[in-house]
Amino acid sequence: MRYLITLLLSLDFMIAFGQNPLPKEFSYSDFFELIESETDTVFILENAFIRYDEATDTAFLTIPDEVEDTLNTSRLAYVITIDKHIRLVDVYFERKTILDFDKYPAGVAFGGTILNVDFKKSFELRGKGQIRFNNCAFRQSVDLQLATRYGEQESSINENVSSSGFSYCLFEESFNAKVYSDEHWEANLKVYRSNYLFDGDDSQGLWVDAIGGGFYFMSNNFTGVGGAYFGCEAVENLNFSNNSCNNVLVTLSSYRISPSSGIIIEGNKFENFLLLRFEKILPNYIIEWKQFNEFVVLGN
Repeated sequence: MRYLITLLLSLDFMIAFGQNPLPKEFSYSDFFELIESETDTVFILENAFIRYDEATDTAFLTIPDEVEDTLNTSRLAYVITIDKHIRLVDVYFERKTILDFDKYPAGVAFGGTILNVDFKKSFELRGKGQIRFNNCAFRQSVDLQLATRYGEQESSINENVSSSGFSYCLFEESFNAKVYSDEHWEANLKVYRSNYLFDGDDSQGLWVDAIGGGFYFMSNNFTGVGGAYFGCEAVENLNFSNNSCNNVLVTLSSYRISPSSGIIIEGNKFENFLLLRFEKILPNYIIEWKQFNEFVVLGN
């Protein structure tokens, strides 16, 4: 009987481990070597932790003052071209803070940013993941669906906060992001100083859903004709500021927002209508009404 119980416990462990294996670990350099060595037109990676290695991953290091000054004067050239569709499920890219006042102008650098990459095909990240981009081009669709669960399988990524972001990026097709937080997982999305090209095709636009966590969309530029939707539910922070929306029709919706949440909507430029759908507008919200001119429609 004792042996039977031992056998059953062993089987239970094997089944549980098989359903939820430990994540595979790669450096950033390893990750791009995997993509390069893929012979198919689609690169797929599941259940992986991409760790920043200071010895091999200097190409994925951002130095705040240096990068900021360079990007404000002229765009850096893309140094990596990827001509494959990228499909990632439960892949978490580590971001590492490195303090060194002798080496870096601001005394700090950040390891773990995908820099200067030209993605020719679609990019997709789903599940319990995190990723940061700086000065990257996306020629086809971008699809982010970040949550603790994806499909039927529980993620084994041992992290409880995700902060994904894009800065100084170019988007030529659709950008879709669903960023969902729950009691075990906080997901944030930050998009700064990026350019979105709209061609009037209903299938190619910008759609963001955020539940919980924080959503920051600042100093971006829209070009062309199309629609952009931003839906925020129970977020702790919402900052939609200094964006040039031009002729793009924007919908900004917000529901179940706590009175203590930080809401900032200011400094934007609109040449088409903004549909502002808020469940309620509280006195502590920072909303610059003059930015809308006659281009705002209030709804619920």
